Amino acid sequence: MRGLAFATLRRANGYGLGVRTERGVLDVVAAEQEFRENAPTTIDAVFKGEGDINGLKRLIDKASAANHHIVAADRASFGPCVTNPEKIICIGLNYRRHAAEVGQQVPKQPIPLKRTLEAARESHARFFRQITMDQISVYSGESL
Repeated sequence: MRGLAFATLRRANGYGLGVRTERGVLDVVAAEQEFRENAPTTIDAVFKGEGDINGLKRLIDKASAANHHIVAADRASFGPCVTNPEKIICIGLNYRRHAAEVGQQVPKQPIPLKRTLEAARESHARFFRQITMDQISVYSGESL
């Protein structure tokens, strides 16, 4: 559905879909439990085409009218933008500092890096440090 801004909200029992509204972020899981519109409740379900995507608009309308399940953006607890990535592609932008640390020349272009989740688990990498800017969650990761 065009015009919707999605987020992942941290919930007591995991992650759930959030949708930005004029009044804050709709907790889609909570709204779906109350209003039963068959809307997708995770970002994965949105990607896979599961549920009724038009149900999200109906949930926004019903939750707004009832003044339920809308969380102020500055009070929302955001999760990762993609909860089950198959691979992670990073662009190394901090290479100037890193190159200086190890005594190498600075590359002329940013260097793409690919990490699979399995490789991250095997190397005990730490991924997804949350940086919040204007209620938008951006994630970065770095292998330790």
